[in-house]
Formats: sequence, structure tokens, C-alpha cells
Amino acid sequence: MLPESSSTSVMILPPSIYQKLERFHKLYYSQALVDLRINRWTVVVLVYTALVLDNILLTVVVPIVPDYLYSMEHPTPTHLALKSPQPQALTNVTKVGAVLGIFRNINESLFGEVTKEHLPNEHIPEDIIEENGKVGALFASKALVQLVINPCVGSITNYYGYSVPFIFGTVTLFISSMIFSCGRSYLVLLLARMLHGVASSFISVAGMGTIAVLFTQDDQRSQVMGHVLGGIALGVMVGYPFGGLLYDQVGAATPFLLISLAIAGLLLAQALLFPFVVTSCTGERATAMVNLLSDKYIILVATAICISTSVMAMLEPCLPIWLMDNIHPKKWQLGTVFIPDSLGYMIGTNCFAVISLKVGRYKVALLSLLLVGLCCLGVTYAHQMLDLVLPHFGLGLGIGIIDSSLMPLLAMLVETRHVAEYGSVYAIAQTAVAIAYGIGPLIGGYVVKYIGFKALMRFLAFLNLVYCPVLLFLRPVDTSCPVGDRSKQQAQVLLPGSGGKCYQTETSPVQPGGQEFSYAYTRLYHSDTEEMLD
Repeated sequence: MLPESSSTSVMILPPSIYQKLERFHKLYYSQALVDLRINRWTVVVLVYTALVLDNILLTVVVPIVPDYLYSMEHPTPTHLALKSPQPQALTNVTKVGAVLGIFRNINESLFGEVTKEHLPNEHIPEDIIEENGKVGALFASKALVQLVINPCVGSITNYYGYSVPFIFGTVTLFISSMIFSCGRSYLVLLLARMLHGVASSFISVAGMGTIAVLFTQDDQRSQVMGHVLGGIALGVMVGYPFGGLLYDQVGAATPFLLISLAIAGLLLAQALLFPFVVTSCTGERATAMVNLLSDKYIILVATAICISTSVMAMLEPCLPIWLMDNIHPKKWQLGTVFIPDSLGYMIGTNCFAVISLKVGRYKVALLSLLLVGLCCLGVTYAHQMLDLVLPHFGLGLGIGIIDSSLMPLLAMLVETRHVAEYGSVYAIAQTAVAIAYGIGPLIGGYVVKYIGFKALMRFLAFLNLVYCPVLLFLRPVDTSCPVGDRSKQQAQVLLPGSGGKCYQTETSPVQPGGQEFSYAYTRLYHSDTEEMLD
């Protein structure tokens, strides 16, 4: 119950609004929601869902943009307008068709008549290859923004925790999706893509940092990070066919409107369930990013992530156009061509995180990089759509294993060699991904015009194969953490009205190089005291 002596601004509200605020207050502080907020698996679900939606928005544009840009710049005299079925055919309309008709009506009511000017399936123009440059620049803009934003996000999370940056990223993701749904020009689409880059930086850096803080035992952290990274695969797997099928059936706006609706639901869940403050309580100042960048092992890991990711970064803008120019697939097939690598990535992240910890992360990452190189070569020998299934699955599997092996290794490197603050090191990792998705498509889109798609893929295969032996240098730091006498270190998770409660972890002291560092190893448990712990 809100006190009657509260501020005048509250008392002057209409009684109905005041009653609604009071009910929301009771709901927010109800025991059920408080129990969910102090459960770290709730945070895992929220981070996972945010990554899923982030990557659906990332990939839903891939099958849409090349054809959509061409249709805007080369309007045909006869539009392929989506019209309602004739009255005599209504009896044969299926339930699926009825649903699609509803989405068409939504499109037309919000944005006018849907006049899809994209080309019919049986006609692919020879000058479609000229769209490589613009498509590559549009895709690269998101990653180029992340190159600038990631270091800033790392510093923000080090000083202000992970909660506010994470929620801010979700809000920006919603704005980006809405702008995509209204985009009717290249510049508007470019603005939406750049805002998506800002959102991805905050979500990925703050999300992975939160997982690293809450799950501090190395084997458990590896497993949870693998599952969370699987959200990327799920988003990618859904995004490609989701965009391709809906664009072909109901227009370009509907996929983005549905994504916006899902993000709005996620924002509501975050407002109710995400902890107010999530940060580590090391009591030490976070290591500067410049010092982290001087750590050769962190650079080796980040470079491996960048090189492996660059293959998919090149394929996304270039492969659909190469397929249209050579294999002539139907439009819905362009949305399904990336499903095998998404499935492979999901298997790699979910099934190999613990295996790589037992076998040796650098060994598993080396073999996976070898697999990526060989499958990159295999793409160039495709003569039909089915020929792409196996190499694409191998690409996704290899990249997924690399990510699930090396992402937890970054957290371990920070704990053993620096201060256990994870924002900056995951900002470096995301910057490596941003370099691949930024410079890769930007350069690749124009390089394809001069040396061809196959030559570009063979060069990327060579780059991955050459870097494999370099991962052997990670062997000295890829060791199991020793378990000694347990001490206590805390991860701070504050809730509104919690009276400054902390959640503690049991830790094991480790002393590399004569300096004392601590590892958190066991599950969080509730502090018996109501005051902040030193």
C-alpha cells in the first residue's frame, strides 16, 4: 500500500490511475516475482531471449535486402501487388492463408497498399550482382558501429554494472526493429541497421558479463555460456527463413513488426524480473582495456574468433547474390540456405563447451578452425542448393565450437592475469566479431566483383587453415584451475527495496606470478545479513 502522505504529484493523479499504480507496486514486490529476481537462472533466460531476438533481427534482413533494394531502384511497370483473394476462392482459403491475409491487412493499414516490386522467381536480372556493394555496406554498418561502441560499453559496465546497459540495449533493439518496418529508402534502412549495432553492443557485452559474474565455477560457466550462445544460433536459424517466407508472402514490414512485438514483451519481462544491479564486488579497479589489449593470449583468442567469424560475415551478403547469379534458386530457398550452419552452431555451442574443458580448449578450437577452413573450400564446389548443406553445417559447427571454447577462456584469462571484471574483455571479443562483420562484408562485397566469389572463399579458407597452428600458443594458459582453501568473494546483485542485500560466492585463492587473485567457484547463496558485505 502506498502511503497517503506521498508526494503531491502522486495524489493529484486520477483515482483509477492511482489504484493501478498501487496494484503494480504490489505485483512488483510480490514474493513470487522477488523469488524469480533473485534466481540467477531467470537472468540466463532473459539474456538468452535477448540474444535470440537480436540475431533474428540480424539475419531476417539477409534474404530481404538484396531483392528489396533492387526493387526500390528498378521499379517495374507492373507491380506484383498483393491483393485479397476473389470471393469465389474464399472457400478454398486455408487457415494459414487466412493468417497471412490478416498480416497483409495490417501492412496495408499501417503503411499503405503493399506493392511488392521484387522480381518474380523465374526472372533474376543479370545486373543483380551490382547490388553486392550496397548490400555489403548496409550489412557492415552495424558492425562498424559496434567497433566504436564496444569499448565504451565495456567501460560503462565496469563502472555501472550490467543491468542498465542490458535493458538500454533491448530498448534500442526495439527502436531499430520499428524503423526497419517503416523503411522505404536505403538511408532509413542504414539508420536502422546502425541503431541495431548499438543495441547489439549493449546486449552482448552486458549479457555475457552478467553470466560470467553469476556463474563463476569454470565448468558450470562453460556449460551455461554454451547454452546462452546457443541463443545466437536459434535466432539465426529462425531469422533467415522467417524473413524469406514472410517477405515472399506478406511484404517487408510484417517480419519487423512481429519482432518488435516480441521485443516489447521481453522489455516487460526485464522490467519485472531483471535484477536492479548486477556487478562484481572485487574491490579492485578494473583493468584498463589498453592493458588487456597488451595481453598476447587475449589477442590470440580474439583473432581466432575474428578469423572464423569472417567466413559467415562474407557469406551473408555475397552468397545470396552468387546463388541468384549461378544456381537461380527460388526466393524462399534464399532464406533456408543458412539453416544448416545455424543448426551446426547450435550443436557446437550446446554440446561441446564441457567437452572442450575436459579435452583442452586450445585443441578443440584448433580442430574446429581446421573444419571451418575445409568447409569454406567446400562451398565453392556447390552446383545446386543441396550441395551447400554439408559445408554450411560444418561451418556452423566449427564456429559454434570455437565460440563455446574460447569465450569462457577469456573470463579465465581475466581472472588469472588481471582483475575479475568482465565487461572490457567481452567488449574486446565482440569487437573482434564486429571487425569480421564490419570490414568483411564492406570489402568482400566489392572484392567479389573483381576476383569472384569462389576466389574470395578460397582465400578465407587459406586464412583459417594458416591460423590453426597459432592456437598452440594458448597451451600454457589453458589449464584447469587449482582448487585450494576456500575463501569468500561476492557478486553484487541488488534488488529495489532489498536493503542492499548481496549474493556471495565461495572462492578459491590462486596466486599466479606471486600476486593474489581469487576465483569464484560455487553457486550464489543469499547473505544472512541485510547490510552490504565488505
